[in-house]
Amino acid sequence: MNENTAMVEQEERAGPVRMNKSADSIDSQRLSVLLGGLDPGLVERLLHGADILEVTAGTVLIRQGEPGDCAFVILTGSVDVEVQTSLGRVAMARLGAQQLVGEIAIFTDLPRTATVTASEESSLLRIGRGALAELIRQHPDMAFGVIGALGRRVDALNKPLALLTLAAQALEQEDLDPATIGEMLGAVGDQSPFAQSFQRILREMQAKSARRHEMEFAARLQQSILPRTLEFGADSSYRAAAFMRPARDVGGDFYDFFQTADGRKVMVVADVSGKGIPASLFMAVSRTLIRAMIQSSASLEDALARANAQLESENEEGLFVTVFAVELSPASGALRYVNAGHCDGYLLGVNGDIQTLGPTGPALAMIPGRAFPANQVALGEGELLFVPSDGVTEAFSNSGDMFGEQRLIALLSGLSRPTPGEVLAGVDRAVVAFADGYEQSDDITCLAVSRT
Repeated sequence: MNENTAMVEQEERAGPVRMNKSADSIDSQRLSVLLGGLDPGLVERLLHGADILEVTAGTVLIRQGEPGDCAFVILTGSVDVEVQTSLGRVAMARLGAQQLVGEIAIFTDLPRTATVTASEESSLLRIGRGALAELIRQHPDMAFGVIGALGRRVDALNKPLALLTLAAQALEQEDLDPATIGEMLGAVGDQSPFAQSFQRILREMQAKSARRHEMEFAARLQQSILPRTLEFGADSSYRAAAFMRPARDVGGDFYDFFQTADGRKVMVVADVSGKGIPASLFMAVSRTLIRAMIQSSASLEDALARANAQLESENEEGLFVTVFAVELSPASGALRYVNAGHCDGYLLGVNGDIQTLGPTGPALAMIPGRAFPANQVALGEGELLFVPSDGVTEAFSNSGDMFGEQRLIALLSGLSRPTPGEVLAGVDRAVVAFADGYEQSDDITCLAVSRT
């Protein structure tokens, strides 16, 4: 049994194959061009005794991983080239008439690098390794023509591989410049499966770039609704500062600072359940609603009860928001506060003592009809009120430890009559140092107000 017959039997198991021993129908001039300008006379000798296969769609001509001893020239029809990877099968190309496939096996002992399947009824010329090797032995110049054909195949792959590398690097670095992506798309001209896959990658890059710009805009918009300055106007004996740093581009924490029509100074720190876009949308609604209710209510208790009723009744996603709301009477220093399911606030005394201001009611949007009673303390001269979100106490380190309330209290106790800005900076530095590079897992918001 010669090598050609063995190949036929192998392929008959994969799909219908019909042998046609006549190679007279092959244009030796066109095949000469395909083989790098090989002398047509040598091409005629190569064709002498060669086999032509007539195959139906679905016939497997080459199987990845199997040994190979021949190449094919596609006379009519087309074939699909696919590579099996650990993540699945990848379509690399569709080759048509007058194209060469499987040539690597002729010059190396490597197993087949891809699977080749007829995509339609096709005619193929099979060139055996033995026949080609004998012809090259007799006519060494022929090797240059065949190597030239291989070189053109490699050259044709260089550009798409380079573009794919650039695309992968851009995805990794999130360097998704629209002009560069457009240039890459324009450079991929053919409609092979490889090119189509590459175009899908680039379009995904464009979509990711657009989403990134949208998220950056949303982050700027969210920061813009937070008060930029916390000024007490004529009440120069009071100072305040606040910041919010989301764990993602946008977050669910917020703070607020405003004055009511009757002269009360109001400060709010709040934390919406969840993270990301849903939390940020609920945050915007909560912030607007809470401010409006406080502005139009005679007391914090009434304002938060009204806000709770509306948030709870229009909350199909089941989100909730913890709120620490404070109203300050500047003349007396009286602080009335409602802690609706929020983490503790801290009143730092002149002598370093700390009073904890715990919850007075549940979070908003959880339980209908609940009351939100207020407590009252006094902010004396030299004292400071500090209100964090739980992103401070629940910050994690690389070792899995949590920052915790005791570490926060110890930090606050060690401060000597700090300004609000100094407290925020000290807490922020301590949390960052504690995390030691561990990714922030929750939004962090802090507000401080002092009386000199």
